[in-house]
Amino acid sequence: MSKDSTHQAYVTAITRLMSAIFRKTDDASFIVEQLENIKDPAMTNSYWAGKNLPSIPAGIALILDYHLSREKETSKYNHMDLCEECNNHTVIKDGNCTACLSCGFSKCNK
Repeated sequence: MSKDSTHQAYVTAITRLMSAIFRKTDDASFIVEQLENIKDPAMTNSYWAGKNLPSIPAGIALILDYHLSREKETSKYNHMDLCEECNNHTVIKDGNCTACLSCGFSKCNK
């Protein structure tokens, strides 16, 4: 993405609107869908992380999508118990046994 400040006011406006939306809703994934399809004819051959960026808002969508995906991945482990070996909340229970998805530590109670 360009480092010039030509679009700085627009980027600031977008990020402030996104911040306001995040404070009001639990699922803001629709923002990605809206921003990723914006095209700017002035941006040609712009790439970030190996992906073509048709506009600055599309770049923001790419980064936002990455973070939302990581958040969903992390949140599915939030209900799990703490592993006594690695201290991650990634312990699952199976009958009388527990196993850590992060480090593989397991323990069975008889």
